This record gives sequence, structure tokens and C-alpha cells, in this order.
Amino acid sequence: MDRKNKAKILNPGEAERAARQTVLSMFPQDGSEIRWTSLEKKARECGMSLRTLRKHLDRLEETGRVVRIIKKEEKPPGVYFQLMDPALFEEIYAGLPKEFINMEMWMDNIERLKGRPEASETLEALLKTQLMLLNCELIHVWGKALNLQCDEKAAAFIKTMMEDYIHPVINNLGLLLRVHAEIADKVLDNLLDDVLAEAAPIQRKWQRILEKLREGVKRKEG
Repeated sequence: MDRKNKAKILNPGEAERAARQTVLSMFPQDGSEIRWTSLEKKARECGMSLRTLRKHLDRLEETGRVVRIIKKEEKPPGVYFQLMDPALFEEIYAGLPKEFINMEMWMDNIERLKGRPEASETLEALLKTQLMLLNCELIHVWGKALNLQCDEKAAAFIKTMMEDYIHPVINNLGLLLRVHAEIADKVLDNLLDDVLAEAAPIQRKWQRILEKLREGVKRKEG
């Protein structure tokens, strides 16, 4: 089924979210700028009208997801757009292959390795890195929401971030695990062991904090 026919069976809300996600996917995921003419070309290639492209760019700009840059030194002045969210992830991306964020490519690689030990290792590495990126995205959401002046804008930003970034990643990873159910249980067990190991020092820290709080209460009561 092509993109146009797929869009016809979506309800209006789903179609809007799908179109917005398509626009976001047009941006370089390393946070670099993209010229308006390049976005136009990408929109035509995927069957999106320029009116729809402009509408979603305007909305993304309003919520601070995208910034518009006018370079007056160019003749004629160049219009560029930049996706703001990936800037926080530059330190993480720097240590990864550029192709890493291409989920489909990694799914294909795991499929080719099916039945070999490397399949479990690759799936576990992918999940660990995606969980790390999800944590970064959550931190970014919280920090950006704090800087917004009104609750309505903060709520809108959090909602779009959850819909456009966090939920799709969780959903895609869940589907990936279902496809590779024969190795998924072991991989998830390994991930859970790692998380629990990281939780141990946090638990000890909380115990120290609680002890200090109890001591403070006793001093006040005494």
C-alpha cells in the first residue's frame, strides 16, 4: 500500500499525526540545518502538498520544535529550518554510526543474523541505546517544558514530544521484539538485570537520605 492510500484509511487525528511525523522525518537527525527547497523536494517525493508541509512547519515552529533561519547574506536570502531536539543528543550520536538511528536498517541486520548468537547481541545493543536515547528525550522534554512561559504551551509541547518521539520509538521496539520473540525473552532478561544492577546504588542512596530525614525529625522532637 502506498503512502497516499494508507493516509485515506486513517481518521483525521491519526492522519494529522502521521503527516507531522513525516515532516519531522525530513529533517537531518543530527540537528543540522535544511534548506526550504530541500524540504519542498522531500515533500513532493512522498506525495505531500506544500500547503500541508507549511502548516506542520508553522505548528512545529510555534511549539519550539523547529526554528526558522533566514540567511540574509545569501542572494536571494536563504530560508532554512532546524530541528531543535537532536541538539541534546549530539554527545550520544557522536559515538554511534550515522546509520544507527535508521531503525529499519537495524531490523534488517538482525533478520539476516537470525539463528546466530550475533542476533541477540545486536538486538540487545540496539535496545540499550534506544533506552538511553529515550531517557535523553525525557530529560529534554522536562527541561524545555520548564522554560515555556505558560502551562498551555508546556502541555502542548509535552504532548507532541510524547506522540512524535517517545511513543513511536516504544511502539517500534515492541514490534521488533515480537518479530524476534525467540530471542526477545533472553534479551529482556539481560536488560532487566542491568537496570536492577543500576538501581542498587540508587536504593542505598535513598536509604541514606531517609536516615538523615529520620535523624532530623528526632532532633526536632527532642
